[in-house]
Amino acid sequence: MQIKLSFIQLFLSLLVIQASISVKADEGMWLPFKLSQQNYQKMQALGLNIPVEQIFNTSAPSLKDAVVSLNNGSCTGSFISNQGLLITNHHCVLSDVQYHSSVSNNYLENGFWAADYGAELPIPGKTASILIDVIDVTEKILNVLPFGISEQYRTYLIDSISNELVDQYQLKTSYTAEISHFYQGNQFILLLTEVFEDVRLVASPPSSIGQFGKDEDNWMWPRHSADFALLRVYSAPDGKPAPYNDKNVPYQPKKILNISLKGVEKDNFTMVMGFPGSTQRFLSSYGIQELEQVVNPVIKEVRGIKQSIWETDMQRNSAIKIQYASKFAESSNYWKYAIGQNLAIRSRNMIENRRELESRFTSWLSQNPEKVEKYGYILPSLAVIHTFKTSLVKTGVITMETMISGPDLFLLALEALYFKSQLEEIQGQPEIMEQALEEFRQSINNIHKDFNSNLDQKVFSAMLDYYRKNIADSLRAPDNELFDLKDKLNSNALANRIYAQSVLTNPKRFEQFMTKPDADKLQNDPALLFVSTVMNHFAKSFFMMEEIDAQTDGLMRQYILALTDMNPDQEFYPDANSSLRLSFGTVQPYSPRDGVKYNYYTTTRGLLQKIRTSPQVYQIPADFEKMLIKGEFGTYANSNGQMPVCFVSNNDITGGNSGSPVLNGDGELIGLAFDGNWEGMGSDLEYMDGLQMCVNVDIRYVLFILDKYAGLQRIINEMSINKTER
Repeated sequence: MQIKLSFIQLFLSLLVIQASISVKADEGMWLPFKLSQQNYQKMQALGLNIPVEQIFNTSAPSLKDAVVSLNNGSCTGSFISNQGLLITNHHCVLSDVQYHSSVSNNYLENGFWAADYGAELPIPGKTASILIDVIDVTEKILNVLPFGISEQYRTYLIDSISNELVDQYQLKTSYTAEISHFYQGNQFILLLTEVFEDVRLVASPPSSIGQFGKDEDNWMWPRHSADFALLRVYSAPDGKPAPYNDKNVPYQPKKILNISLKGVEKDNFTMVMGFPGSTQRFLSSYGIQELEQVVNPVIKEVRGIKQSIWETDMQRNSAIKIQYASKFAESSNYWKYAIGQNLAIRSRNMIENRRELESRFTSWLSQNPEKVEKYGYILPSLAVIHTFKTSLVKTGVITMETMISGPDLFLLALEALYFKSQLEEIQGQPEIMEQALEEFRQSINNIHKDFNSNLDQKVFSAMLDYYRKNIADSLRAPDNELFDLKDKLNSNALANRIYAQSVLTNPKRFEQFMTKPDADKLQNDPALLFVSTVMNHFAKSFFMMEEIDAQTDGLMRQYILALTDMNPDQEFYPDANSSLRLSFGTVQPYSPRDGVKYNYYTTTRGLLQKIRTSPQVYQIPADFEKMLIKGEFGTYANSNGQMPVCFVSNNDITGGNSGSPVLNGDGELIGLAFDGNWEGMGSDLEYMDGLQMCVNVDIRYVLFILDKYAGLQRIINEMSINKTER
């Protein structure tokens, strides 16, 4: 009898575990250093075969040591050899490839394949950060905050305490310390990282292969992009980070990823580790409405205008096409994202969904009157604040899109304004002056490298027209301050004057100015006068918005506490903030709408079909096309002899996850995450169960290109490739 009872108890326990697994098992960007037993059991049930200690461990090598944050979370990479070889996405190094490209040596168009270590190209400013340790410092911060302080003073105190803690830990170690907040400032974690500054370009396919389909296919499925690139991290001979030096050696990581050639099948377990940038899944209905009605329409319209101007000149001039390739891709990516997010907000009724949650919250308060004093003010206050700040939000997003990130002239002028303030402060200090001069020259030269004055002037005129027409007169710089009398309130006339006279818009004029830099000359430069005028007026609304945002942040912090109080048995994950996260799921097909079902993988057959049906959009190098038609894929082919290209899984990712390793149940590399899908574009606001997919390039396609197309056998030999059980 006891034996039967034990069996029944075990059976019921398994049913409970299975039931919990079936509920959105693929949702969540989880903190790997706080992975719960419940989530680990879900991962095991889906196919994970390795112990949790092999995922995250600070006392022994683990997968977290193989996963790298590039440029402070802009993208993710992972080590695939014990010589510091790092794999990431092609679009993550696009600006780096552009930096080294010219009309006569066009790596964007032709690809780049380093024949040996000496041919690998240094990338100025590129960093690779490895997480070493995490320390919860929540109590050290929150326990010393006085009760009832304002949000601004709270922020000031937190910053002060955080700086002290960072200094303490950096004195104890050789690592970089920073403190990240989670759950809108309810939790604080100190992160110790090792930051490498010598990162070099090893391999990048031609853009037509790495970005196959470009804007047409961006955010779409089916996909056929080989979105990968290889970098190498170098260190000082002692293995420590060091600035670029020809005496540096390839870094030897604690952990590298083994690569699997087994491929993927439906329902296979997938795990993504990376550094997702930002989500807003706790955002109120008022915040989502603000995005849909105010922010996204401006981004769509303004970037559409700017990109159209760029594209016209890029098609006419190959030099401009190289100069503006990275800027165009970055702008277009977020332009399309804003469009897709609004479609998702409407199709998924996200505002109504959030209102339903808020209604449940209000009902919970009515049933728990003791909670009203603590939480009852939150939603009414959010409603008032969002109503009040609409015009300020619109002013901010238009100013940002048309001016601050509009024409490059604005960025040039901001650099010059900072340099002017230095000139005025450091007179009579030749050593400091020399350093300031060199830094200013380098900053302006870096901008000039990807700057065409005539094209930027066209953008300036169009952006100024939009700025003047779409911001209320009381909230923007007035015309009588923006225009000279001779300009006659004409944007083209103003642009002609500024670009013809400013020392910033012409490299020769700039170098002449630098022979004898003068603060008074900068003071009267038309570009600086214009930018100063815009910024002085924007500052008024900006500081108002800062105060309002501080109040909103405080309310959202309390709201998150309230939601956890209302749902004590629910496990919450914090919004993405460029810290290391883990998501798990499975390889799945999906059906975005009635009568449509997408397969979970693509092959080169589909790639060739796209070329045949739309050659004006889909192009690849002729020699690569011949290779694909020939179909000799060797060990990289799937069981049907086809060359797999991409696959989709239901992992939960967002921006910053680009380049993240996709791992199988044994912790082996099977692909790289590089995009989301069109139907899941609202996933930063709400997990879109059944629609939201992670688009990945199959590692077999990557290896095929490196081996058979680029002939980089030396690189293939560096990797640890598991060729068994294919």
